Amino acid sequence: AFVIATHLIDEVSDLTEEVIFLDFYLKSTLDCGRIRLMENTQQLLGRSFLISGLKDPDSSLFMVAWGTLMFFLFSAVVGYLIYQFFDRMDARHPQTRRLPILALSFCLAMSYIAEEYFGIADITGAYVAGLVLSNLQDAPYIERKMDINSYIIFGPLFFASIGLSTDVGEMNPKLLLFTLAFLVVGLLSKVVGCGGMARLCHFSGRDSLKIGVGMMNRGEVALIVAQKGLLLGLLNSMFFTSVIILILVSAIITPIFLKILYSRDSRL
Repeated sequence: AFVIATHLIDEVSDLTEEVIFLDFYLKSTLDCGRIRLMENTQQLLGRSFLISGLKDPDSSLFMVAWGTLMFFLFSAVVGYLIYQFFDRMDARHPQTRRLPILALSFCLAMSYIAEEYFGIADITGAYVAGLVLSNLQDAPYIERKMDINSYIIFGPLFFASIGLSTDVGEMNPKLLLFTLAFLVVGLLSKVVGCGGMARLCHFSGRDSLKIGVGMMNRGEVALIVAQKGLLLGLLNSMFFTSVIILILVSAIITPIFLKILYSRDSRL
């Protein structure tokens, strides 16, 4: 949703580097924070894998912190080595097919290692792999190739699997009222929280509002957290529909509101 919004803004007006940087920074930080919070809860309940790869019903906060620390140490060492490998290959064979193929393999490998051996969500492993690959000279070339696979294969499969878990038959007047309240709180909390922090960082009132509105969208990370909650029994299946509605509404109205805000600036 955020990528769609930024492409839409790019067609109607200029998007300042400060605004887009803070939006991406806030989104990535909050996404990783939400996932890590869910992982901590999962591990403390004794339903996650630790470094040994075996379930430990006596998981403690120390073990959770230890697993997290070991993962980031592992990522730093492996990331540096992989970066050197890709950098040399990029210099010898720039913009060749082997680059995106190996990049995808690296992302999948980091996802598996993070989930299986460190008890970290697989998306976190892929995120770390993306940080490593983003520093390459041919990173834009790899990104273009990965975008095609994302919206043709991985994206549709992921959202289809989530949609199959949604049961709208449980919707009733009380749940509908809760969904509306959940929708209002979910949207306004992003506008007020992220927009307020942008204002504290000395952004103008207009830019702060744009940042807050740009952060309204909820996407795949919200689905991942909700799905983990379902698997852990922390979230009732009837509330999963409310999460889906929040994601759909926020994905639709965020680009519209952003276009309105930037269109007003172009007329001033």
